[in-house]
Amino acid sequence: MHLCNKLRSLNRIGRTRIQKARELTAEHRNRLDDQTLEQQNLLYELSHINKEIARCEEFKSKDQQLELVSLEDFYANAPADLTDPV
Repeated sequence: MHLCNKLRSLNRIGRTRIQKARELTAEHRNRLDDQTLEQQNLLYELSHINKEIARCEEFKSKDQQLELVSLEDFYANAPADLTDPV
């Protein structure tokens, strides 16, 4: 009978350890899932920001297409109130 009690005790200890290991594994898995989701969100945000940067860099404003008058032409044709130093 003594051996049977010892086996039951060892079985109980083993089951307790397995249950604790499962709980710890689930806790770590949940933490890893949370961190993975956060990483995916940050990568998506980074991708979106990079696309916005590229879009801004490719933007061509209409004022870039205007031809500017040379300074000599401006001073020759501009009204006196625009060419007089203040």
